[in-house]
Amino acid sequence: MCLKYSITGETHPGCITPLSLDGLICGVVYKGVVKKMIFRLKYSPYVLDIGTTMGRIAVDAVSQNELFHRVLSSHPIVVEVPLSANKLKKRGYNQAEILGQFLADELDIYFLKEILERIKPTNPQFKLDKKERQRNVLGAFEVNKKHRNMIKNKDILLVDDVSTSCATLKECAKILKRNGAKKVYGVTFAREI
Repeated sequence: MCLKYSITGETHPGCITPLSLDGLICGVVYKGVVKKMIFRLKYSPYVLDIGTTMGRIAVDAVSQNELFHRVLSSHPIVVEVPLSANKLKKRGYNQAEILGQFLADELDIYFLKEILERIKPTNPQFKLDKKERQRNVLGAFEVNKKHRNMIKNKDILLVDDVSTSCATLKECAKILKRNGAKKVYGVTFAREI
């Protein structure tokens, strides 16, 4: 996925590689009150109820996207970006899982939890520049071996809360495709523009 603007959200034909994101579909712009909502969902004191509100906003927004409707016609599997075990234990939930489950429930599509595993701890991305973000997530994910066959030749909706540099989504897409996923589309509540 290049960072050039695309009306549809698809990766430009000249920028796409066999292991890249095939597109990015976002709900809202990452600024102001949206930024504050995400911060409250991710950092102490946690406000878990915001997750449902974000899910509703995201579903309403992405449902208006033409690319999203084309992807839905392929009966994709929803997969969340995983948290590290330590962050999950501390927070008690994964915000990407909340959004992914909401999306799947609302659209009556399959949500497969824990397809991806975070195998290496990473630093918070918001503190890093673009190159540092890419290095930070390099080698941080793998596909759960017991679910590997479930993604073979399937389109994936890879859900996360926010996309700034796309480093996390790109790394996850690469791992999913190496393990047989056909196409991978990022779906986020918000995107920095």
